[in-house]
Amino acid sequence: MKAVSTKIAATALTVFSTSVWAVDVPSIFYSNAPDWLENQIVIGELKQDETLVEGAVERWLAIAPNSPEAVFAKARWLVRNNQLQEAQALFGKLDKSTNSELVSAFGNYLSLHSTQQDQYNQALLLQRGGQNEAALELFEKLYGPHRPDISSELSYLGLKSTFPKYEQEVLESYEELNRRFPDVGEIRLGLARHLSRYGQEEEALAIYRELANDSRLGVFASTLWMNELQTQPMSEEWMETFELIASYHPENLSIQQQYETARQNWQREKTLRRDPIYRGKLAAFESVDQGQYNKSTLNALLAANRKYPNDPDTLVALGRYYYSTNDFQTSLDYFLTAQKLDDSPDLIDFYEAETRSVRFWQALDEARRSLGAQRYAQAMQQVDVAISFDPQQSFAYTIKGRIYLEQQEYTLAHQAVNKALTIEPSSSSAIQLWVQTYDPETGNRGEYEALNTLSPSQRAQIEAYAAEVEHLFVYDQLVASSELPESNEQFREQFRKVLESNAYLPWVKRNIAEQVLRLGNSRLADKVMTNAYQAHKDSEHTHAYVLYLSVKDAGEKRLMSLMPPRLSS
Repeated sequence: MKAVSTKIAATALTVFSTSVWAVDVPSIFYSNAPDWLENQIVIGELKQDETLVEGAVERWLAIAPNSPEAVFAKARWLVRNNQLQEAQALFGKLDKSTNSELVSAFGNYLSLHSTQQDQYNQALLLQRGGQNEAALELFEKLYGPHRPDISSELSYLGLKSTFPKYEQEVLESYEELNRRFPDVGEIRLGLARHLSRYGQEEEALAIYRELANDSRLGVFASTLWMNELQTQPMSEEWMETFELIASYHPENLSIQQQYETARQNWQREKTLRRDPIYRGKLAAFESVDQGQYNKSTLNALLAANRKYPNDPDTLVALGRYYYSTNDFQTSLDYFLTAQKLDDSPDLIDFYEAETRSVRFWQALDEARRSLGAQRYAQAMQQVDVAISFDPQQSFAYTIKGRIYLEQQEYTLAHQAVNKALTIEPSSSSAIQLWVQTYDPETGNRGEYEALNTLSPSQRAQIEAYAAEVEHLFVYDQLVASSELPESNEQFREQFRKVLESNAYLPWVKRNIAEQVLRLGNSRLADKVMTNAYQAHKDSEHTHAYVLYLSVKDAGEKRLMSLMPPRLSS
């Protein structure tokens, strides 16, 4: 029993990238049935009510005897009822010029229950045994781009839901199924479990509550509801919810036992809350959930861990605290200990995701430290370790690019940062490194040319750095000139942008002004410095301005000394 939730919302340790996924559901294989038959077939297949499916399919065929979707539905029924040859005969008669996706799915369904049945059964065993990666790989090999029926689609989504990198893709698929087949409990429960897995417990609870008294799925929904409550903070309202669920199913022994366990735990919890150390632990949990990490929070958690050892919630909170301080090894130790002590099967994915995230940032932190110390081989080794834990984090490839850049491996650096931008096109650190590695042999000119290939949104991500590149490119041109290139329209536009820029570059501005002064235009040089000073008026700009004036004054004195003395009248 949990006093607080060990679940961490999507904004916690693990960062998920946002993208729009193509929705891939088998609804097209049911869509031509009349509405009143469509849901019967879907529900019948999901609950394995073959009598319901048979009646609905026969009525569909009576209405539309040549419908490929109806023929496919009939074939699925035949296969499930051990009439494979009859199903294969239907496939043989099917017009192969019809919907290519349906033809492919039809053939795939038959193969899964004949020539590929051993592999299909192996994938199912892998999934039941918790070997999710191997199961998913084999399923995708067997299915191809589409699942052939609603049952396999829900099973596939349930498996794919366990991988954080597919969170959004799976969510969109569940939502599309829910829109296409409203009020189908199995779909709604799959959606609820996915929502719960990724920190949207309230939305999941609303679905469980809606289905808890359902005549067909009520016991299952109520069990999931109770399991969800086990991860919630205990309170009077929490206990009342258990009582409500138990009242729905007075004859169900398992639900009544869970209710009695909850009642006993609540009585124990009320006793524990008289202890100030325990109350301090609960307050610390709340602080951690809100991202507030301070010394008093740590002290409360450590005190609670001493008095009430082996509590997974306390250990998880300590893991999150040390993660926030970049003490990754201590954080990992607490998470691993909590995982060993926690017997909740619903939290297996949570612990795997959190430990993977900590290991990722631990390796990346080591890579950055090694890079700073110029231990490039060690840095590269650690960044590859980080990528092995999460190959979808763009920052790791950016660090890899920096390692190559420091060793002047420009092509490899550019390749690495291209990978980073493929994952996260708006990453400011990746965009900046991409600019730096675009044409490094030509220095600031190469970076300036790279800036001009960026989209406006990408350029906005590195606004300050882009301004510095523009200033340095103008400076380089001035240094290489023997006179101010005022007749060059392109240069005039570049210089105008520098002159009007409010970028915080006091010393670069000073260098530009001194070059303009060298080329004989003191008025324009003064304007460069005056604009910069007026925009910021801080100590750095004051210092730069004073040094500029001293250089200008010294130059004027030298000029005066070179002039011939005036003839006295």
